[in-house]
Amino acid sequence: MVNIEKEYEYVMAEQDIIVTKTDLKGVITFVNDEFLRVSKYTREKVIGKKHDIFRHPDMPKEVFDNLWQTILDECTWTGIVKNTTKDGGFYWVQADVTSLYEDNKLVGFMSVRRKPAVEDVKKAEIAYAQMHAGCFKGYLSYGQIAKRVCFQSIRYKFNNLQIANKLGLLIILSGAVILFLTASTHINLDELNENHLNVITQIQSYSNQVQEVHSNQLKALENENQSLKQQIAILSNKDYLAEKGALKKSEEERTLGDFFYQARTISNLELQSEQQKNLLISFIYLTLLILLCDFIIRSITDPLKEATSVLMQISSGNYRVSIKHRSKNEIGRMIEALRSTSVRLGFDIANDKKQADELRRVKVGLDNLTKGIVIANSARKIIYINPAAIEIFARVEDELRKIIPDFSVNNIIGKNIEFFHRNPTYSINLINGLTDTVPLEMYIGDQIITVNATPIMNASRQRIGSVAEFENITERENNRLQLVNTVDKNQLLNQQVNQMQKVESLSRLTSGIAHDFNNILCAIIGYNQLNRFSAEDCIDGKLKDEILFNTEQVNLASERAVRLIKKMMSYSRQNTANKEMEVKPTHEVIDEVLKMVRPALTSIFQLNAEVDSDLTVQIDSTELHQILTNLIVNARDAMKQGGIITVYLKKISTQDLICNACIQKLERKFIELSISDSGTGIEESILSHVFDPFFTTKPVGEGTGLGLSTVSGMMHEADGHIIIDSNTTMPNRGTTFRLLFPII
Repeated sequence: MVNIEKEYEYVMAEQDIIVTKTDLKGVITFVNDEFLRVSKYTREKVIGKKHDIFRHPDMPKEVFDNLWQTILDECTWTGIVKNTTKDGGFYWVQADVTSLYEDNKLVGFMSVRRKPAVEDVKKAEIAYAQMHAGCFKGYLSYGQIAKRVCFQSIRYKFNNLQIANKLGLLIILSGAVILFLTASTHINLDELNENHLNVITQIQSYSNQVQEVHSNQLKALENENQSLKQQIAILSNKDYLAEKGALKKSEEERTLGDFFYQARTISNLELQSEQQKNLLISFIYLTLLILLCDFIIRSITDPLKEATSVLMQISSGNYRVSIKHRSKNEIGRMIEALRSTSVRLGFDIANDKKQADELRRVKVGLDNLTKGIVIANSARKIIYINPAAIEIFARVEDELRKIIPDFSVNNIIGKNIEFFHRNPTYSINLINGLTDTVPLEMYIGDQIITVNATPIMNASRQRIGSVAEFENITERENNRLQLVNTVDKNQLLNQQVNQMQKVESLSRLTSGIAHDFNNILCAIIGYNQLNRFSAEDCIDGKLKDEILFNTEQVNLASERAVRLIKKMMSYSRQNTANKEMEVKPTHEVIDEVLKMVRPALTSIFQLNAEVDSDLTVQIDSTELHQILTNLIVNARDAMKQGGIITVYLKKISTQDLICNACIQKLERKFIELSISDSGTGIEESILSHVFDPFFTTKPVGEGTGLGLSTVSGMMHEADGHIIIDSNTTMPNRGTTFRLLFPII
């Protein structure tokens, strides 16, 4: 026995219904959510297990033996059970265990458990304790605790008799009583007749004796008459003799009459006694027959009345019916079927009610959604539409009527989905072929409506319907576009400001470096010039030549330094206002550059040009020469395995283009001078840094990082811009530097 004081009891609520299903061996195949909530177990822990894991130690083995005996006999078992929870508690239930059929085949058992009555729990506790102690005097009948009564076995066997057998027994008993009464009456009548015959015989014998006496008396009288004739004549006493003879005769007749009266009285008394005896026996037998018939009839009618009561309770919605009659005859089987039906109906209806409540909550939720919801059944007929969807359709009703003349927002329920599509066949094929959510977008007038069509599948992955989610995103899309434009403008402005700040800071840095470096360079060039003048006066010719060579090298290095300073000053935009500019026809500058760089290209490179000779860009020809040279050399370096370099000069009109150098939006006509290569392209992560001073991807010693920054400075001095188109995914597409010059 478990120490109850260490346990806590969970008391079920009235509305709690615990349901489990098992196979024929008692292995659990289904549990409902209430069971998991009450027992504290998880579904994974109980599916595939037997009910023994919930059995409380207080439950005697006899109860479960009776349960299996009952359900294996295909009867419903109803009893009080004490179960354990996973956390060590316990709870009492009234369990109804019934057979589970599928296609008229027994496939398992279903147990429906509810909160039991308090008095039933107390009665069960006492009985179960007695069973454990071995002093239980009662017995279990279909799970119910009952007391043993006299003739229990006979009553049990009689209750289990089939109706035909009971009626046959009734007929046999009735016939037997009738035969018995008939035979008894016949025997009594025979005895009575025999007594009457005896009396008649006695009377006849007595009458013969009287007649013989009379005859002897007459003879004696005749003799006396002969002898006394004379006396009679003499005495004339004839009347006296006649009177005396008559007197004797009267006394004999009176004696005979008295005998007849006594014989008749005795016969009547005997007859009356026999009649009373027969009446009493008949009454007793008839009473017993009536009681037996009543018992047999009630054994048929009472279960029928109980079955009728059960049906009435089920029809009124009460599925917790109590059935007392238990037998294996036709009525007993019918009542067992009713009880099993009530248990199953009780669960199904409670489960359906729960699902209906959940569906009601879902419907309320769907009704209050801001998105439109339309649900269709498996035949594509619309069965639900929420107010949000009605509002969406009402907003575009006039436009829809131009496409669907019969469309009405008030007549959507019951229509097929394809009714709303100008191509019904396409809609039917789309819905029938749904296996996952399909997003769609519709433009109705000036409204933009998105649709997400989703199939509704059952547990067997069969489509039983579909749901469509509608949303009018017109206002949101307009707001998004406005926001995107605002963000784009802000981003563009921020990028421009950042670029300007970066350029400004780099310009100041470059200007300072160039100024200081220029001062140093002036001293170098000046002292180098003095050394050159001093060398002219040198007497030693060999030393003179060596000094002049050295000064020439210093001069060459100084010239390169001067050019570098010019690049730095060009980037920093110093002295642009007073700068002198020599503009030459652009096609001539391009030809000069191509002639200069062509010898530096090996045979693995191909250099092409498509130039409009009528176009001239407004930039210093020297700077344009430097820009083209720089970009063509970079294109060559980007193609290690060789490739094609093409130069274009043409007029274009731009829209929504942004300069990669100054991050300015370009929307006008330009003269485009572009240099394209068929290399590997520039990575997206590098594009934003290519114009930064001293940034290079070349190995150390092969690049200064000032080439493209110088190009950017020169282009923006000429009010130009640079667009970079780069493709790293497609072969032979490479990079194109598009130099855009304003048209003057």
